[in-house]
Amino acid sequence: MIASGLAAGGSTWVGATDYDPGQIEPVSADAMAAGFSQMSGEDLPLIGLPTWWLVMAQGFHANSCLDAALTLEAAYQVLGIRAVPVFVEVWTARVDTGERYHRASSAPRLEGTTLAGGHVGVWLPDHHRFVDPTVQQFPEVRRESVSPFVGRLPGSWEELAQQRTVLAYLRGKTLVTYWPLPIEQTAHITEAYRQLVRELDPPEGHHRSGVNLATEFLDFLRSTDNLPIRIATSSHGRIHQLLGTLKGARIEKEGKALRIYLASHSGGLLLDEIP
Repeated sequence: MIASGLAAGGSTWVGATDYDPGQIEPVSADAMAAGFSQMSGEDLPLIGLPTWWLVMAQGFHANSCLDAALTLEAAYQVLGIRAVPVFVEVWTARVDTGERYHRASSAPRLEGTTLAGGHVGVWLPDHHRFVDPTVQQFPEVRRESVSPFVGRLPGSWEELAQQRTVLAYLRGKTLVTYWPLPIEQTAHITEAYRQLVRELDPPEGHHRSGVNLATEFLDFLRSTDNLPIRIATSSHGRIHQLLGTLKGARIEKEGKALRIYLASHSGGLLLDEIP
């Protein structure tokens, strides 16, 4: 209803690259603590991981969406949550003025190490969620909130893309509209960039960053009252298991990796090495 009203009114059309994305701003510690305290155990990792990524990525370019998606893919998966990087065409609109902005096109391309004209998020198939960790890169959204976006989906990504389903979510006075793009249409971009980063940061690239992210998030969960209890009542069995294993463990940074020292092992383990 809001979308149709905006389409019928006057609009300002802005090219997808005609804006300054700025730098990543993390959610404030108070806002994060308040938000996590109200989340169910089911939602904690789904929303918590992209929120924690903003903390780790503070100062990065806010349009680092492909790096965010590939890092989160690894982080979710090491915690037992299936995750798939997905591309979207993006429109935003101000519901108070009717101004509309075309922020990402339906024909993204990789130019060297730069994603041109596209936007990437993460699909969580088993939880029917779409995650946009860098939605704050759009100035009109950033004015409302720097929080990542996590929204429910009415079907599988393939179905939504095939049917050209529009996903519209309101954040403050800004309507964010996503058009899912077929995974097969953009998979070559994802894999080319994944391999490129592996070559620039051998041997693991985004995978190591994702494992580090998941490790830091678990460390936060285990040190915060009541959060492990909520996880225990959720469907996230792997996270519950890891939290139990990490009780009393020491976590140390060695080079670019976070290693976990368990009483049962003589050396430090990476999170994805824990059985």
